[in-house]
Amino acid sequence: MAENGSVPVSDGSEQNGVGSGPAAEPQTEPSPRQPRAEREDAFAFSSWLLEGMAGL
Repeated sequence: MAENGSVPVSDGSEQNGVGSGPAAEPQTEPSPRQPRAEREDAFAFSSWLLEGMAGL
């Protein structure tokens, strides 16, 4: 039974290794995403808008 009705609350700090998962480690491998300039089939909003306006 808890004293004075108190409930333990976590402050987010690591205790006994809790919270030390993959999210706690910095990202070490590069992202697989490529910039739009390096993708030939990248979506271009301005081109899409111009094509739509020409269609009207």
